[in-house]
Amino acid sequence: MKTVLILVAAVMLSACATSYQRAAISEDVTYQPWNQWEAINTVRFPSSKVGNPAGCIAQHVTNDAVVANAQPGLVAALSGTYHVQGHGATAGGGETIVHADDQMVVARGATGYPGNMGVFFSLRYTMTADHQGYTFSNISQSVNGSGQPMPVGGWESANPQKAVAALKSVANSIDNCRI
Repeated sequence: MKTVLILVAAVMLSACATSYQRAAISEDVTYQPWNQWEAINTVRFPSSKVGNPAGCIAQHVTNDAVVANAQPGLVAALSGTYHVQGHGATAGGGETIVHADDQMVVARGATGYPGNMGVFFSLRYTMTADHQGYTFSNISQSVNGSGQPMPVGGWESANPQKAVAALKSVANSIDNCRI
C-alpha cells in the first residue's frame, strides 16, 4: 500500500514538472495569459442556421447557482463531536438571457463535465449568439461543490478538451433547435 502511495505521488509530481504544452483543440479557441501559463479566453463554434436563437437559448441554456467552497463538517475521531468547518457560497444563478436584439443574444450559463478520478467540474460562461455562430467567453471552472472558480487551463494535462466539448454540446443543442 505504501508503495502504491509513493508511486501515485511520484506520478502527480512528475505531471507538475512537465513543460508546458498547449492542448490540441480543433475548435476556434483563443488564449489569455494566466500566471506563467495560458488559459482559454474564448471558444467559437460556427453556425449556418438563420433565425433568432433567443427561444432556443431559453430552452437549452441553464444558469443554475453553483455551490463553491462547500466545506462539510467532520467528526472528531476521539470525542465523536461534529465540528462545522465552514459554509458554502453560491456563484452565478439568475437570468439566462441578459441581452437580446435582432443581431445577437447574450446569455449567461452553466454546464459541467466529468474530470479525472471521479471529479466533476462546474463550468460557467457568457455566450454571445449571432448569425455566424456562438462565442463563449468569461469561461471559468470549479470542482463541483468546492473550490474557487478559475480559468480553464490551456495545457494538455489540464484537459481543456473536456471543457470545450461541454461548451460544444451547449452550442449543438441550441443549433439543433434553431430553424
